[in-house]
Amino acid sequence: MAYSKIARALPTRLDIKELQYLGARFSRGAIAKLGQRFQFQYPIHKFQILLLYENWKPGKWTSGNESASLFSLLDHYDESQLPDDADPDYFERFIIYMRDAPPTAGGCNRKLNDCLYEYLKHIYGTFSKILKTIKKSEYIKKVLGLNRNAPVPVSYMDKVEQLAGSLALNIVGDSTRISKSKSDRCATLILSEGHYSLALNPRRLHPSKLDRKQKSPFVYREDGVNNVVTIYNGKTVKSLTVGQFQKVKAKWISDVMLIIWANNEWQDYGRQYDVTSLYPSIQQLNANFPIRRGKFQTLSDFVDHRGYALYGLFHAKNKRGIYIFINLQRAKKLGLNIQLIQDRKPNTLIYDREARILGTVIFRSDQWRFQFTNPGNPFKGEYPRIAPFLLAYGRKTTSELLKPYKDKVQRIHTDGFILKEQPDSSALITCPENASKALKALKFETAGYCHVKNANKVIWT
Repeated sequence: MAYSKIARALPTRLDIKELQYLGARFSRGAIAKLGQRFQFQYPIHKFQILLLYENWKPGKWTSGNESASLFSLLDHYDESQLPDDADPDYFERFIIYMRDAPPTAGGCNRKLNDCLYEYLKHIYGTFSKILKTIKKSEYIKKVLGLNRNAPVPVSYMDKVEQLAGSLALNIVGDSTRISKSKSDRCATLILSEGHYSLALNPRRLHPSKLDRKQKSPFVYREDGVNNVVTIYNGKTVKSLTVGQFQKVKAKWISDVMLIIWANNEWQDYGRQYDVTSLYPSIQQLNANFPIRRGKFQTLSDFVDHRGYALYGLFHAKNKRGIYIFINLQRAKKLGLNIQLIQDRKPNTLIYDREARILGTVIFRSDQWRFQFTNPGNPFKGEYPRIAPFLLAYGRKTTSELLKPYKDKVQRIHTDGFILKEQPDSSALITCPENASKALKALKFETAGYCHVKNANKVIWT
């Protein structure tokens, strides 16, 4: 394969050598193989590979026997939010950076004493995942009240944990500290001769990640010839017709359709707002929607081993017992404890990649719309499966918009809501002048004294 190679020292970082390859189609595998070869050839150096997306995207710095690191969108975004071709398989050019390996005593810069910061970056995995409060070492030391080149004492670790968010830091070596944080993300640092290093243990699992509940097996097999589904739950075998089995799935779909709430019989002054074209704005997202039948499973959590939410419906603890993964993600972000119901029955309806299609494909026609021609048969056709997931994105958006006003909300109905406000005070929400024409913009609808009898009936006076 013929290609060109350009070598130079970075103008702003003379300690880093840049090798740019271009003039051919390079596969991910070939790029990783070349990076690995450099690491074996120059074991005392560190290497970083940059791939060209809309701009240059770096992988991690690696050396020696470590696997070469290539950037992937799947390391930063939920898989269900990405189109299938978001990560290209081939690149017309790429860059490899090479620099000397940092000192072995914690990898710190002896002039700035940044070893703690360097290993915080290592703990978070990639620079883009680091919280803004610890994005740079100077931010940390400024908040701690330390000089730029001062080392960070062990006694400051409580404040460091607060800055780092959900992180528990234990310290061993010249000083010992056991973190009081209950965070699931836990790391151990070694303090030796005035420098921090990270105690690596890739097999270690935090106790809170262990599931001590007994797993309940569930297996089913569809017989398309005889129109029968055979179900086995570990003890008994039961046969259903395909129609009966599909009605169960239809019940799961229908149970997640509602998006209304009201503080019944509330009476006071309020203002009503609406999200302009909420669902058309969602249709423009690079989100996947199911168009084929899902598969029932029994799982212990709604996320996989990478921490990504599985795409499906989940039997969890709420009034109807059914949640969509989008809303479980939102609930978890709000700090709620999520437990899937374990009652020896399927608790998950999963739609794998083959059962989904990009929303941009479905919604590209302006004529597209939901139409339930037979309310008594919600499972008829392929597109009714889309409705719960479209509504789930709407619930997530509405929840995020209403979070600052959570104590004022008196009614939510799809993409509109009423807030308790004071008649002689300015509106809580300042709506843009073009709100009625801008997708996803909040627009003001009406104000006055109102009686919220229930979610479906409001009397304005």
